[in-house]
Amino acid sequence: MNYRIYVLDRRSHIMESHDFEGRDDAAALEKGIVLGARNSVEVWQKDRLIACIGLDGDVASAMR
Repeated sequence: MNYRIYVLDRRSHIMESHDFEGRDDAAALEKGIVLGARNSVEVWQKDRLIACIGLDGDVASAMR
């Protein structure tokens, strides 16, 4: 599946994005956690938000 991770600055503006192929939402979330080590990130699959990961590492999951 195609996923995109947005890396956000402290004002929640997009600093960069990463497109990648992942086997499932859990794998995409793992990659988001790694990329979010220093910034907040959002993990998306097309137009579906998978999760938001804050600076403190807390995951606000949108997975259904």
